[in-house]
Amino acid sequence: MKGPTRMVPVVLDEGDGVVSARGDAQEPVAADGLARRRLLRWWPVAAVAAVVLVGGQAVLDQRERAALDRVGDLPGVLLPLDASMRELWRTDDLSGMPTLRVGADIVLGVMEPDGSQAVRAVDGATGEARWEVPVADPELTRATEDEGRWRVPYCVDAKDLVVCSVNDRYEIPPDASPLSSTPEPPQPTRARLVVIDPVRHRVVAEREVAIDSPTVIAGDQVATSSTAAGTVTLEASDLRTGDVRWRRELPDAEVSPAQEEARAAVEQTLDGGAIWRQAWLNPLPDGGLVVSGQRTEWVVSATGEVLHAVARTELGDRLTHVRESTHMLTTGGAAPSVLVHPDGSRTQVSGQPLILSVDDGSAPGQCFVGDSALAAHDCETGARLWEVDVETYSGILLEGVLYLSAGAQIVAVDTALGRRLWTRELAGSEAAWGGNTLTDGRDLFVVDWQADADGQAGGAASMGEFSVVALSKSDGSQLWGAPLDMRGRRHDVWVMPVGGRLVAWQTSTPGPARVFGSG
Repeated sequence: MKGPTRMVPVVLDEGDGVVSARGDAQEPVAADGLARRRLLRWWPVAAVAAVVLVGGQAVLDQRERAALDRVGDLPGVLLPLDASMRELWRTDDLSGMPTLRVGADIVLGVMEPDGSQAVRAVDGATGEARWEVPVADPELTRATEDEGRWRVPYCVDAKDLVVCSVNDRYEIPPDASPLSSTPEPPQPTRARLVVIDPVRHRVVAEREVAIDSPTVIAGDQVATSSTAAGTVTLEASDLRTGDVRWRRELPDAEVSPAQEEARAAVEQTLDGGAIWRQAWLNPLPDGGLVVSGQRTEWVVSATGEVLHAVARTELGDRLTHVRESTHMLTTGGAAPSVLVHPDGSRTQVSGQPLILSVDDGSAPGQCFVGDSALAAHDCETGARLWEVDVETYSGILLEGVLYLSAGAQIVAVDTALGRRLWTRELAGSEAAWGGNTLTDGRDLFVVDWQADADGQAGGAASMGEFSVVALSKSDGSQLWGAPLDMRGRRHDVWVMPVGGRLVAWQTSTPGPARVFGSG
């Protein structure tokens, strides 16, 4: 009878990936049996550990993908960038900021040399036109070249539709003098809202709006303000049909006699120009509006309910949405700013609202105020929660961490603990103008500027090179850098996300915008 076959233990060597047999024929059988039993005893543990490691990595990868999916469609988030970042294409058509992204396409408004206007979608990776919808015929009297850059169709996303504000039918103002050394430029005499289906590439609705009445898209409706005899009237209508949903006359905020005197002085100062007699509109994330009038700032819900009315008693008074349902009245003078809470109560604070270019909704209940220091306040009560010694007015909020642009530094702050996690010093003396921190959800990106070797210690007149630097969110360490191949003074280059792509252009000299990406 044949005895049991002798088994040779096999070990996977992580060093070279070679499978090796480590038996010794001269080793006594008893010792070999003991070694074999010990090794075999650990095989189940090793197998489980391997499964746990592989499964754990899969879970981490899945979580990372889920996290990226959550932030990928947020305004201001770039498409994934890596060290292969390069210039993809150039264009003169991005002057009509802002542009928006539909899938992998960038949608923008364009004005042709003959004065005709269109809404065009281009491939974000190549700049090639994907589709185009004409929205205005050629003009007999055309806008000047400079005007044409900012009077192109202005388009926003509105629940799977693209809505564009279009000005056309240009005419020379009747009171313009042809002998003037600076003649009046042609002005549009008609304003329209054009609603486009970006899937079928066609206009699905269109209407004229008063050319001198501020109009915005708020949620799925069109909001328009008009002012007559000091009274502001707000009207909201259906985006597609134009049917009026509601109309409200907005009441002035009640004030004390002293505040009324101060408000009258503001009104008298602003009355010098017709533009200031209008009430300007800013849409809110929930479909509501902030309405800025001469005498009062209002917060109005999506259904037309007046939630807050705050008197303007100083020239620079503005009501700004902070986070959630909290707003801040910032002042133009020495008076402190005021947080206006959801229930209408108010808290005086020191500073300005922190501008979040990306906000993933983490750190709920915290409203951030930037000045000589960064402070977090309870959005409901106004109580100060924490303060960090960093001077900043802009940043990114991801997974409970604030990533802040602070001059030549990038600072990460844990919002749960109210403390710095890390500080990164940029190589250049200061970030480029428009060099606020950017992100693709995985990493951070800043535009750094390096003065030439013979530069005067990086002074304002020094020339230098611009580059994009990728930083780790975990510790601020540099992951990679990529040159923009752009030279200039420290504030000569502006960089911002457009339709998910990183776009840079030179502010001191005319030229095309340059679109960067990976892949």
